Order: sequence, then C-alpha cells, then structure tokens
Amino acid sequence: MVTTAPSLFSDQADTGCPACEAIALRVLEAGILRVYTVPGDLTYGLLRAFDLAGLSIYACRSQAAAVFASAADSFAQGDLVSVVLVSRGPASHNAMAAVASVLAQGTPILVLSPVENQRDTERGAFQGGGVSGIAEAGRCPVLRLTDLAQVETLLPEVLRAGRGPNRTSAVIEIERPVLGGVSEAVPAPRSPVSAPAAQATEIWLDAAMDVLNRARRVVLVVGHMARWSVSCAALVEVASLLKAPICPTGLSLGFAGAELETVPQAHVHKTLAAADAVLLLGASLDWSLRFGAAIEAAAGIVQMIPDERAAVGRPADILVLGDIGANLSALSSQLRRQGGRALAIGEDLTAGSLPRCQGEYCGQLPLMDHVMQLVGAQFPVRAALVVDGSSPLVAGAQSILPKLTWARMTPGVAGHLGAGIGHALGAMATGRFDQVIVVAGDFSLGLAMGDLETLLRYDLAVKILVSNNRGIKTGAPLVAGADPRMTQYAQTVDHAAIMRGFGGAGYRVCSPQDWNRIAASVFSSTGPCLVDILG
Repeated sequence: MVTTAPSLFSDQADTGCPACEAIALRVLEAGILRVYTVPGDLTYGLLRAFDLAGLSIYACRSQAAAVFASAADSFAQGDLVSVVLVSRGPASHNAMAAVASVLAQGTPILVLSPVENQRDTERGAFQGGGVSGIAEAGRCPVLRLTDLAQVETLLPEVLRAGRGPNRTSAVIEIERPVLGGVSEAVPAPRSPVSAPAAQATEIWLDAAMDVLNRARRVVLVVGHMARWSVSCAALVEVASLLKAPICPTGLSLGFAGAELETVPQAHVHKTLAAADAVLLLGASLDWSLRFGAAIEAAAGIVQMIPDERAAVGRPADILVLGDIGANLSALSSQLRRQGGRALAIGEDLTAGSLPRCQGEYCGQLPLMDHVMQLVGAQFPVRAALVVDGSSPLVAGAQSILPKLTWARMTPGVAGHLGAGIGHALGAMATGRFDQVIVVAGDFSLGLAMGDLETLLRYDLAVKILVSNNRGIKTGAPLVAGADPRMTQYAQTVDHAAIMRGFGGAGYRVCSPQDWNRIAASVFSSTGPCLVDILG
C-alpha cells in the first residue's frame, strides 16, 4: 500500500498522483533538500509533489546543468542532499554524459527518471527505453520501479544508500504506469545497492606503519575523494604525527582554504620528488593528469581510496579500501600510540608562496592571466571558485585560492567542459557561499549559455569571468593552413551583450584599467553578472 503524509498533502493541496506524493515523502524522509531538473512531460506530477513537500526546486535549461548542479551541491556540503529529476528518452540520455563525468570524479549522484514501461518500449513507444545500458557502463546501479509497492520498499533503500557511508550513486527509473497508480505484473527487480568491500584494519595497518616508519621524508597528499569523510582537523593531526607537509592534487587545489597550510602548487612536484614515502588520500596516481610523475620509483606509497575503481595509474605498495576517514583515524591512533614518527631529515621544501599580482601590468602576461592574479589577491572571504575551461585556463587559475574549505571546483577527472554554470548554481543553492566566481573559457560558456537565464531567474550571485580569445586557441596551430573557421569564432561575439540580452549585468574588459574600474562592482553585486575579457 502506498502512503502519503497528510500534513504535507492536504485535500486542498492534492497532487492527483498518490505515487508522486509517496515518492516525494520518501525523498524528504531520506534527508533530501533540493531537486535539480529540466521539466518534461512525465515529470510535472513529481515536481508538484516535491514542491508541496517543501523541497527546493531548481529548474535548469539543460540536463547537464542539473546534473552538475547536484554534484556541486554535494561537493560543497560534503553530503548528498539533492536529486536530479529528468524526463524520458532524449532528456535522460542528455543527462547521462554529465552523470558519467560525475561518477568518474567519485561524487555521489541520484537521478530520478520517469520512463515508459518495458512492454510499451518493446512495441516502439515514443521516447521509450531507459538509460540502463549507459548507466551500467559507468558502473552506476539502475533501479527500475515497476510496482507501487516498490516505492515503499526499494526506493527508500536506494535513497539511504546514496546518503550512507558508501554514498552509492544510482539511477532510479520510474515506469509511467506507477505514476498513474497502476501495477505492472512483472517480477520486482532486485535492489542494486551494494557496498564496496573494505579491508579489515589488521590486514593493512602494520604494513602501512612499516612503510611510513622506514621513511625519512613522508609527504601527505590529499585528493578530491577525501572530501566525503576527512576533516581538516584529522589532516592536521596525521600530518603532525607523520611530520609531513600536506600537498594538494590538481583536483583538490585550495581544498583547505585558510584553515591549514598546504604546499603551494608551484612547489608540489619538488616536495614529492624529495619524498621516500607518500600517504595518498582519496586520489589516484593518474599519469594522464601529470600528477605523481615526480615521485621516485623507490618511494613507498600508502593509498586510501573508497574502492578499487580509483586504483589507476601507478600501483600503491599498500592499498587500503573503504571509508577514508575511518581508515585514517585507525592510522592516526596507531601513530599516537607509538608517539608519532621519527623526525624527517632534510631541507624544508615547502617554503615560499605563489607570486601575487599587486596591480601592475607588465605586458608579458595575457590579460586574462593578469585579471586572474588580481582576482586571487582580491578574492572575497565567503566565495567559491568554479573553473570551467581547458588546461591553460585551469593552470592560470591556480593563483585563485578560496578562503573556505572545499570551495574550489574544476572540470574534474573527465575534463567535462561546460560544467561551470551548473557547478555555480549548485554551490549557491547550498547557502554556504555569498557568491561564486566562475572563470570560464568562451568555448565552455558556449556549451551552457542557456543557463545564464537560470542564474537570473533565481537571482544568484554568480560572477562569470569569460576568457574570450575568440575561438579554440590550442587547436588553431593544429589546423594551420586549413579553413580557420574550424577553430576561430566570429570576431563580433560580445558575451557581455548576450548577458545584458538575458536581462543581467554585462561588462567588457579590454585592458587592466577596464578591470580596475569594474572590479568593486563585480564583487559587490548581489545578482549574476558576466565580464567578457578579451585576450
């Protein structure tokens, strides 16, 4: 029997869909606070039920933006408190490219998608079929609700798993007859939720201690997957016990905010090169990202990751699977019992800091890089940073480090361009930040331009700084002599004018003096704005 909550759905506020009301209630009971969506034909009953249940609804213009918003929401919170709702057919397929990127990053995500039932799909129903094959290829469990009773049984189980210690992602397909209150006479699917196998502490702890105790210079490397279970206080303690500097990876740069000192990015490779043991938390030694290349082959590596999917690149000497926070706590306890590790021998390789721009323009830096250095020096205290661009832009933005912890987001492991506006939306929705600064390439912005309107509709303080080099700068040399229109955009494109066309504030910057004139207005604005920086 499907039940609803009388206090949430009164006779005056009845949705006309008991299954929708039951789903909304189960979602609310699981601790979900927000829904990111692109409304479509089979979603409206659910959206009405979610709204009446008190969930916050953010309607985007693209399915990818909805997915990336939910991912950023989870990353900023350190907890999964949102779901994505997309419709059937092309809508769900559009979402899956973004879902694959989020899964590769190790960020938990829950996607709800109403679909046609299997029988009608086999008969060629319009926009029939789900995303089972696509999702399962990304090792994401798929649950298909074919019966009203499963709303009460399997759905809560999947929602709990998504918010539990293993943070199991899932795609939840809801067949159309379920939303209409009809049960299909098909066997109930087995719940796909499963937890990754964790190793017993006694198996790895002594071996890890042996690697760390024999080392003269230990370095602690903190990756993006440590976000979900490791506090800054725990990192300070283990670094102190190990007498080890803390290095970020390219994907966790700036994670510590102003709470603890980490090795500046410019010194990370030098620090790693001097290490003869590395404690690697929540990251892989992925050579494609050029991280870990500086570590000597003889150096011992103790790696803590949630499951074996992150064990790519150089293999660890000691691989520890399971909850990173719990395993790090066990290691810290053992270190405390033996009074810490013997003092490392060697010079201090962590001194120094990244150069800061004081406002002068030497003419040697591209204008966008100069502006990013100024933004790094002026960065607001309660702001997050989103970087959405190719490698040169990501490298240039290394000078921008937020003051808050885990307040910096990038295209991630998959390098998914166009994620920036979705990331900014999700970060703002959490309430953690007063504003979000987005540094985006013109290519990336073009992939998500429709959701500029979303930012304006919800009046979010998102400030977008666009590197407008009028094309794909890195690709132009590779097609030299061919039709230049492949990599060069129209020289007349004015992103600031496009933003003003949406009804927002838009500025154009052609010189350092232009930026200096508008910087205060950009940072103090309470709504969205866009700065088109020509370079």
